[in-house]
Amino acid sequence: MEVLVLAGYRAQKEDELSLAPGDVVRQVRWVPARGWLRGELGGRYGLFPERLVQEIPETLRGSREARRPRCERRRGHPAKYPRPQRWCKVNFNYSPEQADELKLQAGEIVEMIKEIEDGWWLGKKNGQLGAFPSNFVELLDTGPPSETSTL
Repeated sequence: MEVLVLAGYRAQKEDELSLAPGDVVRQVRWVPARGWLRGELGGRYGLFPERLVQEIPETLRGSREARRPRCERRRGHPAKYPRPQRWCKVNFNYSPEQADELKLQAGEIVEMIKEIEDGWWLGKKNGQLGAFPSNFVELLDTGPPSETSTL
C-alpha cells in the first residue's frame, strides 16, 4: 500500500519516520501498535502515525506493473510534464471517465501530487485523491491563491 502524507510529523524515536505534507510513503504495512503504520520513505523504513496519512488507491499509484495505460482507456490528449510546482489551476472542465479520476471545473485549484503516467497526474481536491489529465490545467508558480482574494 502507498499513502499520501497530509500533515507533518517529526520522528520522536530512532525507528520512526519524519514526514512532510505531500510525501508519498511506499511499502506501507500495518503493525501491532494501534494507530501506527510502517513504511519506506527516501530509502528509510520506519513507523509513523496512521491519522496523518491517506491511502492512495491502487489504480493511482503509477506502479511499474504492466497494466492498461489510461490513454488506452480513453481518448488521448498531448502530454505535458510537471515542473516542481505543486498547485495548478483548472483551465477546462473535465468529467471523469473512470471511478479513480477527479472532476474538474474551470477556475478550480488542485494540488498536484505526482505524475502517474504521461499526461496524467495524481491530485487532491476537497480532500479527494484522484487522477486528472495534465493538459486540462496549468501549473502555478506559487501556492494556492487565497480563497478570500477575489478580483
